[in-house]
Amino acid sequence: MTSEDLDHSSKWKVFFSEKAVIDEFRSIPVDLQASLTHLIEMVEELGLTVMGMPFVKHIENDLWELRAKAKSGIARGIYVTRTGRNIYILRVIHKKTARLARTDIDVARQRARRINNDH
Repeated sequence: MTSEDLDHSSKWKVFFSEKAVIDEFRSIPVDLQASLTHLIEMVEELGLTVMGMPFVKHIENDLWELRAKAKSGIARGIYVTRTGRNIYILRVIHKKTARLARTDIDVARQRARRINNDH
């Protein structure tokens, strides 16, 4: 942990990149919503740099995932980081298989491009 991680004046901020992501979040079971919300709160309070497996995992290039577990299964929040300690959740899924589907990664990548154009 560095002094930057403890600097609460520059906390991490987590955003859903667009309304579709909020809808995806609301579509997963409530216990997974709670688990993912807890991870988001941990990121905002502690900082992303202190979190690692099993909560955060690199997918490819600039895509990462928040990894939530609950009784009803597993959920993932695919995200990118941007300047100013901003995190944009691009896709929320209730996982049914061991691997992330390529289509989910592609959707996240398209949404990341829109963030790049908007910010």
